[in-house]
Amino acid sequence: MAKYNLYRLMPERRFELVGKLRAAGLESAKKVEAGDCVLEFMYSREPEGSDIWWTKTYKDFFEGVEPPKNVVHCAAFFIYSDTFCYAAALGKTFIQIKNYCDPDFGINMAERIASDHVKIKNSKFYKSRRNRVASTYQAGNRIEFDSGESLDMIRAATIDPALWGAEANFGTAVQFSLDIAPDQLPPFIKRVEEVLNQPARMGLPKVVLIRDAAKLKDLDGALAQALTAGSDKASLIVNDNCQYGIYMQGGYGSQSEKGMLDKFAFRNFLDSQSVNLVEQINDIKVRVYDPEGRERSRNFKAMIDYLDEENRICLIDGKWYRYNQSFLNFLRREADTVAIEKDNGEFKGDQDEFIENQVKAGFTDCRLGIASINEKFRVNKLDLFKDGTLYFVKTGSPESVNYALDQAIGVTKYLQAGRGQIELANQTLDVQKIGLWLASEKSKTIGRLSEVNSLNFLMKIADWKRAVQNAGFRPRVRISQQAS
Repeated sequence: MAKYNLYRLMPERRFELVGKLRAAGLESAKKVEAGDCVLEFMYSREPEGSDIWWTKTYKDFFEGVEPPKNVVHCAAFFIYSDTFCYAAALGKTFIQIKNYCDPDFGINMAERIASDHVKIKNSKFYKSRRNRVASTYQAGNRIEFDSGESLDMIRAATIDPALWGAEANFGTAVQFSLDIAPDQLPPFIKRVEEVLNQPARMGLPKVVLIRDAAKLKDLDGALAQALTAGSDKASLIVNDNCQYGIYMQGGYGSQSEKGMLDKFAFRNFLDSQSVNLVEQINDIKVRVYDPEGRERSRNFKAMIDYLDEENRICLIDGKWYRYNQSFLNFLRREADTVAIEKDNGEFKGDQDEFIENQVKAGFTDCRLGIASINEKFRVNKLDLFKDGTLYFVKTGSPESVNYALDQAIGVTKYLQAGRGQIELANQTLDVQKIGLWLASEKSKTIGRLSEVNSLNFLMKIADWKRAVQNAGFRPRVRISQQAS
């Protein structure tokens, strides 16, 4: 039984990769034709040795001889035709090969040939309350995902051991255990290509950090264009309770006056400071002033929600990522499992006026009387309560609801520890449901949460929903529409 760690390459990039391998000391040992495919084997004939740590400790005892070095050979085996190219990495050649491969290959194959039960799952988390990197030993359990989770690797049994081996590791590459010789790989590779063109059996979310410098520059240019043109691809993630000042890296003295952060204020700053946004977008900083007088600085890009669904590109914490469709599909499915109640009435005025009108209609005003509940949990603001549901209200666009969701998650944690009760000045609230009340702009009419064009919003909704359910409550969303 042989193990093949296969990477899928773009055929046009094979020559560039071969050049890199030659520069790293690999030589072409043999090339043979197998039907319409070519098999080529490269290996390190005379690899450079690497230092051994203990030779320095015992250097005085190597009298008259040269201290030894570790010599490790490596190789690469290519299987290619006019339409495809694959490489099996042997040893450290994966370091070069992974820079030229299709990063979604392993997950795409797992979506088609992995069983629904996995043994190991390795993931990264984005905008999640959990650790940013985690390995989970699934012990054969059905695979599940959390909000913002991107799958890096799974080890799973295959759906057809006769074709794919008993199990495989699916990541950037796929490691197959096959009872075939290397020269028998072409038919197997053709079967892989056929499977990749078939519909996926299941969706596995994956997000990849973009590292190519030229691509990053292009994306920064697209972001600058979206911000100045008013495109709905880009929106600002702000907290209405905070004030903001904009300044350039290294030029704190040129900070704009404290105030709200919106696209109008941002454009004024660009004009006043003669900023070339395309060239200087990574030098823009924001000073955040919260209601309690604390200050902190953030990169401006980290406060932007950008989603290019056509090209599957997004910003997360100011960094550029490419996501697969399964990642977005998963978040949209999660969002649409939250019950929505449409409010037929319309509202006018700001958020406080909206809340006061609901109080007149019979809701309990929760904004007063709670500064902090105990030393561990701090609650800055609760809004409304009625019929067992505690509401967090947010007027404006749904994309700007992130901070309200953070607040709702924090209160949920408190309620979980406090058995579902909150003491107000004159009554005890017995909470059964945690609600989010969106009073959205007329131009932002939504029928389902999945319609909101914000990856950050969808991740936050999924995170909030899971926190509410894990605490034993029911999530609920209520939507009111702004009057014309």
